[in-house]
Amino acid sequence: MLASYRRRLLVQSVERPSGDTTTYAYTPVGRLESEQRTGQVWYYRNYGYNPDGSRAEVSRNDALNGSHWDIYLYEEASGRLQSVLDVWTGEVNQFVWHAEGTLARWWNSEPNSYARVFRYDEEGCLTEIERDYGNGNLQTAYEYGYDSDGAKEWKRDTLKQQEYRCVRRYGSNTNWGFK
Repeated sequence: MLASYRRRLLVQSVERPSGDTTTYAYTPVGRLESEQRTGQVWYYRNYGYNPDGSRAEVSRNDALNGSHWDIYLYEEASGRLQSVLDVWTGEVNQFVWHAEGTLARWWNSEPNSYARVFRYDEEGCLTEIERDYGNGNLQTAYEYGYDSDGAKEWKRDTLKQQEYRCVRRYGSNTNWGFK
């Protein structure tokens, strides 16, 4: 059964027209072990896991952001991601969760950064991401809308004043476009 599972994993993608290629490698149980992209925006990432299957660390090196080593820490009681520490830069990303398991806030330790505040509808679908700069005012960054089946129908980038609509075709193919 495991062999048939592995055959369905993505092992390579090629972007057009650039021809940049990304290759993926997996552990024997199907977890992403590494990915490497060649071309103008090259990068390499190597992933490590805890015995329970949660991500333990990521070593990453790329043309835009340099080298980083991220360590993942989890809440003991819930097992939810609590923080990610970049050992080499000292940057810390922290996460707070709602009781039902949806992400409530995400912020990092960088100066002049902002917290991302996540809002959901009664079905648990993400409807809005706001930015909290700590001055008491929240700024909407993204809004999301869904159809009656819960499939994402649109995304609005309020900062860029752009809206993306989902165009569905027969089957499960989904395409996004500007409006």
